[in-house]
Amino acid sequence: MVKLNKKIIFIAIIVLVVIVTNILIIKNSDSSVVNNQKVIDQITRLSFLAADRNLTEPDLKKLSELTKKDNKVGGVLDQMYWLIRNNEAEHAAHSLASINVYVQTGRLEFCIPHEVQHLGLLVEHQDTGRAKNQLSLIKENIPKWLEKSEGAKINFPAYYINHEEVKSKINSVVENFESNNINEEFFEDIDYIGENGVC
Repeated sequence: MVKLNKKIIFIAIIVLVVIVTNILIIKNSDSSVVNNQKVIDQITRLSFLAADRNLTEPDLKKLSELTKKDNKVGGVLDQMYWLIRNNEAEHAAHSLASINVYVQTGRLEFCIPHEVQHLGLLVEHQDTGRAKNQLSLIKENIPKWLEKSEGAKINFPAYYINHEEVKSKINSVVENFESNNINEEFFEDIDYIGENGVC
């Protein structure tokens, strides 16, 4: 009888562990955006829309719902909403590309030339708080972007003809923003980066 009770307790514990594990797997798979086909489908849909016209806030609703538990995507979506609300919707597709890489790889990567353009837009719209956050994002991600772009430059030199000048101007924009030296040269450097930077 004692052996039977121990066996029942042991089986009950195993069953409980299996149930809890399955619940956690299901919960995590529902909240994870990495390799989530529904999220990939929304990104594809939005990419086609962005190629045809500027994105709107209602366009982002389904992607927002699917990714609401992911803080990384939430931060990028927040930037997309800001761009749309401030009549800069043509730049929202840049942020969509970052989300796409994250969903495909699990790594959130930023295109520094695009992020510098967004910094310029934030400064133009006098959104100082967001601009400071954007600068932090840029500084934090420059090393990753440089490593990736230097490798790509070796394999695809024709695309990176102005790479050294772009890097120099990115540094200049960062320094000028930090020293509150926002002038015509600051915006000219951003324009150059936008026209010549490669992601």
